[in-house]
Amino acid sequence: MKRHNIYQLCNCFMSQILEDVKKSGRERVYVMINCEDGSMQYVIDQLKFISGITEIQSTIGPYDIVTKIDAQSIMALREIITVHIRRVPKVRTTTTIVCEHTSLL
Repeated sequence: MKRHNIYQLCNCFMSQILEDVKKSGRERVYVMINCEDGSMQYVIDQLKFISGITEIQSTIGPYDIVTKIDAQSIMALREIITVHIRRVPKVRTTTTIVCEHTSLL
């Protein structure tokens, strides 16, 4: 994939994040997950049982999985990530994007 196409995809993804935040009164984060080799489907199957995760997508690129999480507070989001997602067997690393309620557009 050409570099400019990657940038277009990233811009589209970030625009979707901002649009989602505008529609929601709840706290929202996106968590990018890297798994151990060959374990992506296993991790996805485990993530389906975690309350608060509203979307799970497998990806091609620097991350294996992207999840969207909605919760009532930042503290609830922190618990979902640190107590539940990071403790799923075969999850290697996570990166979290915290969404602001203010639109930049």
